[in-house]
Amino acid sequence: MAFARARFNDGDPDGIGSRIPGSVEGVGSLALAVDNLGPWFGAVQYRYFGPRPLIEDNSVRSSSTATINARIGYKIGPKMRIELEAFNLSNRKASAIDYYYMSRLRGEPAAGVDDVHLHPIESRSFRVSLAANF
Repeated sequence: MAFARARFNDGDPDGIGSRIPGSVEGVGSLALAVDNLGPWFGAVQYRYFGPRPLIEDNSVRSSSTATINARIGYKIGPKMRIELEAFNLSNRKASAIDYYYMSRLRGEPAAGVDDVHLHPIESRSFRVSLAANF
């Protein structure tokens, strides 16, 4: 777990706030890994990113994001292994990062609209890899 209190240190002369947009205030990670179970190994990890201020006055904030990832593998020999990794096992719909700014889509007012824009986390996915050491 880690917590932070990020602020601009030059005061607030314009009255817009002292928060640093996008600065993470709390993160956490919990993992369990196993190895040397004969040829088998694996791990599971829970990651959490807390809500973040998106503008200096802290009136707009992102949501928190949590994911669960896992892997299981088999050691074929001393120099070769195969591994299956799973990402976002709960298939949670969340954002990896959020921004707050003005944009304009067709049909919206010419001045634009202030809104939260985001990059979503990847949906549930899997990766198989074969590794050989020489």
